[in-house]
Amino acid sequence: MDVLIVDDHPAYRAGMHALLGHDPNIRSVTEAASVSEALAIAETRTFQLAIVDVVLPETGGASLVRQLRERQPACRTLALSMIDEPIRIAEMLRAGAVGYALKSQPVDDIMPAIHAVLRGERYLPPQMTPVPSVIDGAPLPLDRLTARERTVFDLLVRGLTNRGVADNLMIARRTIDAHRRHIMRKLGARSIVDLIRLAMRSGSIRTI
Repeated sequence: MDVLIVDDHPAYRAGMHALLGHDPNIRSVTEAASVSEALAIAETRTFQLAIVDVVLPETGGASLVRQLRERQPACRTLALSMIDEPIRIAEMLRAGAVGYALKSQPVDDIMPAIHAVLRGERYLPPQMTPVPSVIDGAPLPLDRLTARERTVFDLLVRGLTNRGVADNLMIARRTIDAHRRHIMRKLGARSIVDLIRLAMRSGSIRTI
């Protein structure tokens, strides 16, 4: 089995790498520090498991999970983070992660979480019992956006202007203007600051 670890903290990647090294079923462990690095690696390597942090440079863990799922549907993902907010857990699960574990859990919990995910079983931290409704099916604010609107949202909250988003996606500026209006209306936002706050709560971008 080949595993991809995506985390921007070198010490944590090293610790997880060492833990996985004790499993005889794991053939290789590859590390990435960002979304772009992980996607570049995924272009040339096939993985059966990805362990992904929620908060990553660039677009965040949920965006990476969605893109990995599109490129490697057979690769199962375990989200692993210090964040235990239900809305962020829900965001990762809806992006395609099979399970969600906390870095604060005992080390002995992590391998069972990995094995559960590999079996296709949803894994949540023991303290998430009963499962909060936001995780178990209640809609999230970002669920209101179309796939294209979500892409535009991710770029806007990273600091790109409407022109910058248009250039990035290679579409007309007026199309981005329309998408931005629709996004603001659907999310009840009055400014880009409101969008950034929502992105922080959902784990789409790093909090300061």
